[in-house]
Amino acid sequence: KGGGHDATRTVSRAGPGGAMRAVERQTQRAVPEGEGFEVTFRSLVPGVSGAMEERERVRQSERRQGDAVAIDRLRYQPDLSGKWSVVERRVSRSTGAEEETRTDEALYRYDVSNRLRLERQVEAREWKDSEGRSRMEAEIFDADLDGGLRFAGRVQQSRRELGDGRTETTETREEASPAAPGEGVRVVRRLVERSAPAGAERTRRVLEVQEPSPNGGMRVTHTQERVESR
Repeated sequence: KGGGHDATRTVSRAGPGGAMRAVERQTQRAVPEGEGFEVTFRSLVPGVSGAMEERERVRQSERRQGDAVAIDRLRYQPDLSGKWSVVERRVSRSTGAEEETRTDEALYRYDVSNRLRLERQVEAREWKDSEGRSRMEAEIFDADLDGGLRFAGRVQQSRRELGDGRTETTETREEASPAAPGEGVRVVRRLVERSAPAGAERTRRVLEVQEPSPNGGMRVTHTQERVESR
């Protein structure tokens, strides 16, 4: 098992004049604990002085329970005084067969009375299709004011290998209208990300955001390019 594993990822974007500058640094430390791992994630961004400052922290506990994997994930953020507090908790359980993995996840957040309450539930499944693409479909249920759950939407994701280390991932988000639940769901956004190696230790990613157009199709509303260093 060893004493743990550390990883760092730096995200850079082109600034004025075209020079690349770091806009985020993510660190991860995984330590074996019993039949699983304790993982700490940290996200740092440039502060007022330009130096990297920690913005968010996540502590994740992973445990194997028979054929299932249980994950308990706590997200922390600092207040104005610098004190770190839990703002979100995610609890999930995944079970896998030969061809499909199913995951049930519950998202909890603190309400105005500082009580942790269920906000969202997600039921997801992952598999590979006949063409070898990785597929994911998740149904989302939001908590209503009465404490029940209502169907809120669906996320579908497809990832395919293009060769030479290149990949293309497409994610389509559909949402149901709370005002007209009988009308079903409609596509509200599609994300297409293409990645390719940019040297031995770097990956270039281009993200394309598509949203519904007035004529009923989809149009590109935003494009973003970044380089990640491992």
